[in-house]
Amino acid sequence: MLLGGFIVAQCRHKPDLHKAVASDIKDYLSEHPKPDIAEQNIAALAGFFADPHDAGVSDPNKDASLDAKKACNHRQILLGTWLLARKDDNLAIAKLIE
Repeated sequence: MLLGGFIVAQCRHKPDLHKAVASDIKDYLSEHPKPDIAEQNIAALAGFFADPHDAGVSDPNKDASLDAKKACNHRQILLGTWLLARKDDNLAIAKLIE
């Protein structure tokens, strides 16, 4: 989740980064071996793809429902797995992590 939160924060502060990585994140998620899960994961991040300021990828407030917290955690985990998968092949991502 920490890595997912990191990429969200970077995309919020750097709109060009968000524009550059959003399609790659979608492509990465679409590679899931089960197409229905790939579609669900892409749909889960639809708000983030449209706008990195979307509240659905932020830490929910303490009063959020358990389901809302789980959904947020799931979104951040998806983003974190993308970051780990791409960090060695994408110089811009590697520099962010440094």
